[in-house]
Amino acid sequence: MATIDSTFGKKELTKAASTSELSDMASKGEKAQLSNGALVMDSTTKSAIDAATDPSILINDEAEFLRSKFYFKQIEDLRAEIAKLHAYVKAAFGTDSSAASSKGAKGDTGNTGPQGPTGPQGATGATGATGPAGSNASVSGFEGSKTVGKETWTFEDGLLKTVK
Repeated sequence: MATIDSTFGKKELTKAASTSELSDMASKGEKAQLSNGALVMDSTTKSAIDAATDPSILINDEAEFLRSKFYFKQIEDLRAEIAKLHAYVKAAFGTDSSAASSKGAKGDTGNTGPQGPTGPQGATGATGATGPAGSNASVSGFEGSKTVGKETWTFEDGLLKTVK
C-alpha cells in the first residue's frame, strides 16, 4: 500500500532571472543568487545547466564534488519523491493506463464487479399454530366514566375520550 503526501514539499531549484533581477545581479557582479528558495541566474547560465548530460565529472573530480554535493542531495530528494509517486500511482491505478481511466459512458461508478456466487436457500420453517379466536370487546354506545386506580376514564359513544 502506498500513500502520497499532500504537498510536494520542494521549492523550484533554478529559474531564469527576470529583467529586474538581472539588473540587480549585474550591479552586484553576480551570475546567480537565491530568491525565494530558487537559484536565479541569467539565461546563458541556465541554458548551460540545461545542456549538461554527464554528471560523472562531478563525482570523479574531488573539487567539483565538494562544490556540487548540495545538488546531489537535491537530486536524491527528488528521486525519492518520484519513487513515492510511482508507488502511489501504481497502487491506485495499476500499471496499465488503458485500464486506469473511464472509457466513457460508465459514469462515476465505473465497471460493476463480477457477481458473487449465490448459495442454496435454506428450508422454509414450519407455520406456527393459530391462536384462539378473539372476542368482540365493543362497548358500542357506552357513555360515562370509570375509575381505574387513581385515573378516571371517560367514554363517549363507546370510545375512550379522556383519561384524568
